[in-house]
Amino acid sequence: MAIIMKTLVTLVLTIFFVISCVHCRTISTISPGVGIEDRKKCFKFNPCERGGDRGCTAFCRRQKAVYSFGTCTKTACCCVGR
Repeated sequence: MAIIMKTLVTLVLTIFFVISCVHCRTISTISPGVGIEDRKKCFKFNPCERGGDRGCTAFCRRQKAVYSFGTCTKTACCCVGR
């Protein structure tokens, strides 16, 4: 009976540990492949009209968020995170 109780307690504690690890897993915003929709943001202010992609990249790097580079679209400058 004692062996069964120890096994049961061990099993329950293991399940709690696994659930807590999976539930509390932190996800970095700069992790590759995670939160891709958050890594790209387009701005209506369009520095592409004068500077092209270089102007857009310079604009993106001046933003508070961490952006690696910028790309120009027809109507906006889209900044892409690291």
